[in-house]
Amino acid sequence: MARVSRRTMQAVAAAAALVLAWPVGARAAYIYVSKQIPERLYVIDGGTVVFESAVNTGIRVAPTHNGEFRVFASYPQHTMRGTDPVTGHPYNDRNVPYVMYFDGGRAIHGFPRSGYGHPQSFGCVELPVSKARQLYGLLHGGLETEVVVAYERPRVQ
Repeated sequence: MARVSRRTMQAVAAAAALVLAWPVGARAAYIYVSKQIPERLYVIDGGTVVFESAVNTGIRVAPTHNGEFRVFASYPQHTMRGTDPVTGHPYNDRNVPYVMYFDGGRAIHGFPRSGYGHPQSFGCVELPVSKARQLYGLLHGGLETEVVVAYERPRVQ
């Protein structure tokens, strides 16, 4: 069995004290997706909205799940494949911009549409491409960023 020095124990105790002193509920910048119509995405940092955009979430047969997730993969451009839940036909969308996966095959990404603010996707969170570019840059690709999806608007300043 290894022996631990007194200095190491003091360092561990000091680090634990810092963690325990962290304010309850404090978190780093995170993404909040509101499915309340009109649907919106917010980046919240320190309780303040620092970015906001209209978005589209999933349609009834392919919903965007409510919950808390983490971005686990991100790509400046990616090919997205799957099956259209309405027609059953496969799709193969190449060069989808600013993709941040957070729930299985569901991602936040840019996608050109004539309008935003209501369910249109197959489970992803779609933003206008220019807004997706800003979001991706703001979060440096978003890896490990927390994503909260809910029906209500966030309670922030």
